[in-house]
Amino acid sequence: MDVKVKKAITFSIITIVVLATVFALLMLNTIAVQNQQSSFGLCAMKVDNKVYLLYLADSPALWAEGYKNKDSIDFMKVGAIGIIFMNKNGWYEDILITMEDVKVNFSIYLIVEIGNKLYIVKPTVSRVSEYIFKISNPYPMLGAKTVAFVEMDPITGVKEVELTCTR
Repeated sequence: MDVKVKKAITFSIITIVVLATVFALLMLNTIAVQNQQSSFGLCAMKVDNKVYLLYLADSPALWAEGYKNKDSIDFMKVGAIGIIFMNKNGWYEDILITMEDVKVNFSIYLIVEIGNKLYIVKPTVSRVSEYIFKISNPYPMLGAKTVAFVEMDPITGVKEVELTCTR
C-alpha cells in the first residue's frame, strides 16, 4: 500500500475517533444535565383554595443548584411556578442564599411552622454582598420555625398553606 494512502487512512481513523469522543462527551453532558434537573421533586402547595406546583429542592446539592443557570421559572416545563427549598430539620437561624448566575426573577417567601400549622410569609431580605442575600424569619417571637423557603411568583399577605411533596 502506498505511504500516502496509509497516511490518509490513519488521519481518517484518528478524525473519526476524535469526533466520536467529542460526540460521546456532549451526550454524557446532556444526560447529566437532564438527570440533575430530574432530581428535583415536586410539591403541591395549597393557598386560599388554589394549588400551586413547585419544584422540590430538599438536599444541599439541590439547594445550591436552585435557579442557577436556568432560563425560566418552569425550567422542566411541568407548570411549576417556583422552587421550594425544604430542610427536614428546619432553619432556626437566618438563611444565606446566592443569586450568582441566576437569570430569572421571582419573589422570596418563607414557610414557617407555628404550632402545628404552616404559613407562607414574606421574609426580611437584606443584601450581604453583590450576590449573597440574607433571609430572616419575621416572626421568631411567635416561635415560628422556618421549614422552607420558596422562590416563586408573588402572592400577598400571610396565608395558611398545605404542602404535599413527592420524589
